Amino acid sequence: MAPAAPHVEALPEARPQPRSAPQPIPRSEPEPVRPLPKSEPKLALQEESRAPVPETAPVPAGPSRPRLSAPPTQAVAVPPLPAAPRSSRVDEDAALRRFAQEISRIIGESVSERDYPRLARQRGWQGTAEVRLIIGSNGKIKNIVIGRGSGHDVLDERALEMVKHVRLPKIPSPFREREFTVTIPITFALRKT
Repeated sequence: MAPAAPHVEALPEARPQPRSAPQPIPRSEPEPVRPLPKSEPKLALQEESRAPVPETAPVPAGPSRPRLSAPPTQAVAVPPLPAAPRSSRVDEDAALRRFAQEISRIIGESVSERDYPRLARQRGWQGTAEVRLIIGSNGKIKNIVIGRGSGHDVLDERALEMVKHVRLPKIPSPFREREFTVTIPITFALRKT
């Protein structure tokens, strides 16, 4: 048997159809292009009593654009700021020095030649007595002692008497309501004539 030849069917011949004239597309006036209106978000501000938020507080994350129909915001609880640290030792020392200088100034304003003990003047005794004032938490002198003597008991005793009657200036804020000690130097020196 011979192989079968492929079957080919003849298609009817395609005849060109007469072309009709193209139909014109109806043209209308083009609509002018109008810019879209700019929509600016309108926000309704609600007055709420809020505690001031410190600059270091974290800002809560929120949408980048406000929504017109956003639910009312809730106040964010901010923990209280930590208490200010107590003043440093350097600040306290400086305040103590200023306080001692003020006491020395007050004593110096009221000193006269009569305050120099007669015996010490006659014998030519001079020196500096360091008087320690212990000031109580109530701001009043609790005790007065000689820290370092002048070398002459009569001068040391006179220094104690002078400090007993001094009116204290205002207590520095780092030392209010606490006991502290301040040292006041009192110098006895003879004038050369």
